[in-house]
Amino acid sequence: MERLQQAPNRDAVTGLADARAFHHQLVEEMGRADADGTPLAIVTIDLDLFAAINEKYGKPTGDAVLAECALVLKLALREGDYIARLGGDEFGIVLPDCDLGPARRLAERLRHALEEHRFPRVGQISVSAGVAASPRDGMDPTELLGAAERALGLAKKAGRHRTATAGPSSTH
Repeated sequence: MERLQQAPNRDAVTGLADARAFHHQLVEEMGRADADGTPLAIVTIDLDLFAAINEKYGKPTGDAVLAECALVLKLALREGDYIARLGGDEFGIVLPDCDLGPARRLAERLRHALEEHRFPRVGQISVSAGVAASPRDGMDPTELLGAAERALGLAKKAGRHRTATAGPSSTH
């Protein structure tokens, strides 16, 4: 645990990359996608009502849930996908060579994997996800992440426990 806390660009609770490393990877992958003419998508996943877990069971249990979520997500991803803890109870995933449709299906698969998992002490949880794909017209990394976070906000506003998408021209 001490090594994880001292590791640069690593989240101490989950062992995943942190938000800074995520942004760096997103910039790199967007550059690669632009150069190669390949698609790129990102997914943001947020635990629904996570504060209630911390309040009811305590922060150590909340941290254990976050660490276990990280493991469940990592095991469900494709090789080459990049996952990070963006902060709090939010995770971000960069999906190279992936359009909006396949990214949405992957987000749903991830959401179901987390919701079907039984967490010690807590039982089952629900999560929401936001998905965005990079158009090939020069969207910058901050705009792409903002689009995924807006889609996540739409999922939360629509009642949580769902996935919402933000494409270059529409939101579903």
